[in-house]
Amino acid sequence: MKKYSSKRNLLYKATKLSETAGYIAIATTSSIYAINLSQPFLSNRPIATHVIEKAQEFGIIAYALGLLLITLGVIGRLHGDPWIWGKIKFILDEYQDRAFNNDENDSQDHHRVTLFKFKEKCWFCKRWNCISFFSKEWAHHFRSDFLVPVLRSGHQSQKTKTSFLVPDSSDECEGVAGKAWANVNSVIVPNLPLVKKRMKKNDKADYANNTYSDQKMIDHYINIDRKMPRSIAAIPVMVKNEPWGVLVLDSRRPDGVDENSVLNFTLTVSLIGHLLEKS
Repeated sequence: MKKYSSKRNLLYKATKLSETAGYIAIATTSSIYAINLSQPFLSNRPIATHVIEKAQEFGIIAYALGLLLITLGVIGRLHGDPWIWGKIKFILDEYQDRAFNNDENDSQDHHRVTLFKFKEKCWFCKRWNCISFFSKEWAHHFRSDFLVPVLRSGHQSQKTKTSFLVPDSSDECEGVAGKAWANVNSVIVPNLPLVKKRMKKNDKADYANNTYSDQKMIDHYINIDRKMPRSIAAIPVMVKNEPWGVLVLDSRRPDGVDENSVLNFTLTVSLIGHLLEKS
């Protein structure tokens, strides 16, 4: 997921300058190449003629350097403006502080707000049952569409790689996030049963059905002793009136997320979408 600091902000500014410098270098070199050395005004200017000759001689290097600077600038901008992403992170943190029905003694990462982005034909996205790349599970979903995490509230639980498969068929979209993406509408699922090693089969089935998940996924997370949320909400994020991704709220409390967690913060989600337009 994205992490931003003053160093990243400085690097972003440097890549923008490098792109500008690249365009200037190519434009200047093209202008120098267009100069005809046999023109009369250069006949009595030997120093200028010599400089232009040398510049034309090394013009290919200048072109290559310009293209390199432009490429570095484009690559640097792929991650977006750090200032904008910093503001979105601030909004997620504020959302986390206000949207959950939590106790002051709860750990911060027990109530999370995560921004997922839609990635079409993702080459290196891994589903929950994919242990490693080039496994048969990975090959089966190679270049599939996924919702992938890009930003999360707080400072803990930042290494998540949880992605949700969202193919072209809404029936196959997985998770509460996938359901919200498919329906382009908010989905709220409170009061989920506690996932543990010795849980009733009916409770396990209810959890899987209510979260639009495969029951094998529940078994997998139980085996690796992963704590599962007991209330979840997912809200589509729109950018230029098109679905961009999904904002997911999850809590370990069965009543941690409710309708108020969504209805009272529609403007907040709209603001995130507006900022993403400029990222």
